[in-house]
Amino acid sequence: MANAAGLIHESIWRNPEWRHLSRGAQALYMQLLSQKEVDCAGVLPLQPAKWAKGCNGMTAEQIMADLDELQAHRFVFYDVDTDEAFIRTYIRNSNVMKVPNMRKSARRAAALVGSPIIRAILADELRATEDPDCAATADEIDPNPVPKPGRSKQSSEPLRNPSVTLPEGSGVGVGVGVTQVSRTKGGSARPNCSKHPDGNSEEANCRGCMKRRQWDEAHAAELEADELEAKRRARALIANCPDCHGTNTIEVGDNMARKCDHPRVSSHA
Repeated sequence: MANAAGLIHESIWRNPEWRHLSRGAQALYMQLLSQKEVDCAGVLPLQPAKWAKGCNGMTAEQIMADLDELQAHRFVFYDVDTDEAFIRTYIRNSNVMKVPNMRKSARRAAALVGSPIIRAILADELRATEDPDCAATADEIDPNPVPKPGRSKQSSEPLRNPSVTLPEGSGVGVGVGVTQVSRTKGGSARPNCSKHPDGNSEEANCRGCMKRRQWDEAHAAELEADELEAKRRARALIANCPDCHGTNTIEVGDNMARKCDHPRVSSHA
């Protein structure tokens, strides 16, 4: 049965990790959730060219930049060698565990995953359900798991490798954002509202907020181009990482791996 809809919990908007994502990465995540090819394990074919057609003016390159950002924050993983993508918390945040047939389908789908990277992460998600059958499937697809810190199965917070520290902003290795008050364009700095520095004012007549909105509207295209360039730069730096060579994983033993923290990727590149 093809996927017909994606489930978004309202609590996601209070998740600080989610709120660190750019709007483009958030939109791509929702687009992936609603793809008909998503199976019960949360796996789907890697099709950036197709996904780009979901929005006029979007390119496959922009999709990959957003996908890299989602992967950096552990919302989505992908493997270009097997052309697979994986929505990490799909099993926990959908109705899969509540419906026996869907639960069985998720286990069957997990066994068919070709990517060793996705298999390891999917196995961790299956174990987090605390379902014996799912745990057995996890042991089949990932028989030698790397020890990971404990977590609650109810949590929607992305699981972080303790050796990895992600910078503030979008992507890995480069902190980017379009709302930094220190950002300048055309010789003018982005105005800051002293009354509402977080930009969440509901006062329609606040002059400080109005000036900030006007500045953002006037420089929207330039800021979007800068953000895309920062993502491209981050992808290039990661691709040339001397430790993982762009794979985001480092082998630490037989059938074991850990997530690369890209120690030589500058956060100010």
